[in-house]
Amino acid sequence: MEGLSDTHTVAAMGTRGYNKSDQPKGVENYDMQFLINDVAAVIENEGHEKAVLIGHDWGGGIAWSFAAARPAI
Repeated sequence: MEGLSDTHTVAAMGTRGYNKSDQPKGVENYDMQFLINDVAAVIENEGHEKAVLIGHDWGGGIAWSFAAARPAI
């Protein structure tokens, strides 16, 4: 992250349900569409229309799903 921050806006988000993020009750609140929308909200909140996503572990699955669902971003 430090190496990218000179040329990019870098944000590391805590995915819902992990670490210190909110843990909504009910499996339906972890639907991939909600996770994709969470990522889109971070991109928008940072003032950008496009992003390069890098994910590790489950975040990789979310990044892949995001790219498939919203290829224009």
